[in-house]
Amino acid sequence: NRKKLATIMVTNLEENGLKAETQPLEWGAYLDLLYRSNEDPLGSEVDIFIIGWSGSPDPNSFTYYLFETKDNTSLGAMNNMAGYYDPLVQNRIMRAQSTMDQQKREELYVEAQRRYMSEYVHIPAYHQIETRGVNTRVHDYEPDPLSNMPLVNPFRNVWVESK
Repeated sequence: NRKKLATIMVTNLEENGLKAETQPLEWGAYLDLLYRSNEDPLGSEVDIFIIGWSGSPDPNSFTYYLFETKDNTSLGAMNNMAGYYDPLVQNRIMRAQSTMDQQKREELYVEAQRRYMSEYVHIPAYHQIETRGVNTRVHDYEPDPLSNMPLVNPFRNVWVESK
């Protein structure tokens, strides 16, 4: 819940001597604020914002979309609302996208992630844990990393053993 998280953040900032306030907005108004321009997406009136992100387990689904800039003149492009640009991060993202070697991709994404996390561009607040209970009579079911519940796909065909 963004409102609860914002309240916790403001309390922590104030406890550490920083003046802060929350500005709750309806979702449409919030998105208008976040996406108002590519040149200066948040303007000068927003210092911190909270937004969720989801995607596939592949690191490209968030690393590229949250940190891609093409060059340092298109800050705020895609979903890079923090206006972050680092040539090393940019290079690692582009190189990871262009190789099929999974080990090399992992190395490149880990290097990029360590770099931008060390600069506190984004601070992950929490990750929801999904819990599923499955009866022992259910076979060939495997949880999906996106929290989907695939019953039939090219790799699985879930079936239930009769009593």
